[in-house]
Amino acid sequence: MSEIPEDSIIKGIVFSAYDKRGPQPIYTYPKIIPYQFDDEPEIEEEVPFLKYNLRNFVQISIKSLSLLIGEQLFSMDDDIVNLTYFGVLPYPDFRVTSLVYFHFIKTNFTERPIASTFSILVDENRRSFIYNNIEKLKSFILNTIDVLDKKVENGFVDFEEIKPIFLGLTENLLELESRPVPPTPPKHTQH
Repeated sequence: MSEIPEDSIIKGIVFSAYDKRGPQPIYTYPKIIPYQFDDEPEIEEEVPFLKYNLRNFVQISIKSLSLLIGEQLFSMDDDIVNLTYFGVLPYPDFRVTSLVYFHFIKTNFTERPIASTFSILVDENRRSFIYNNIEKLKSFILNTIDVLDKKVENGFVDFEEIKPIFLGLTENLLELESRPVPPTPPKHTQH
């Protein structure tokens, strides 16, 4: 599988890091398309979802990494590398919501760990997919991050080298989408 279908709940994947130029989308899937001013719609409603251009992915990176960096400032733990957590962030401008994994990458090419986020973007009108499948999605992300962090420990590599990681994750996400898990009803307790 090489593409995310247009009607899919899944809208994209973004791996962002705070590098020497600030918050950056390091790897995206689908790949970033060149931004062209003449392809802007005259009416905002004409764009169904996120346009895969650098400007939009940079905005996603800035928002997700800003929250992580803010959390770092309040952390009393000196071992910042162990600060990891998941969050759900809305991006109403792009009509997507994301499940984000915040973590620091320990590398061999920097003195300090690098702040990073890994985001799965979904259609904001179908964001219940995140909540209904949260444990499975977390597992997919953690497995992906284990492999991805090892690939980049000596420096960020070309997208072609890590593309199979993103394709594998995309296949897992699309498979999960095709077999939705019904939400667990709340347990009723008797008094």
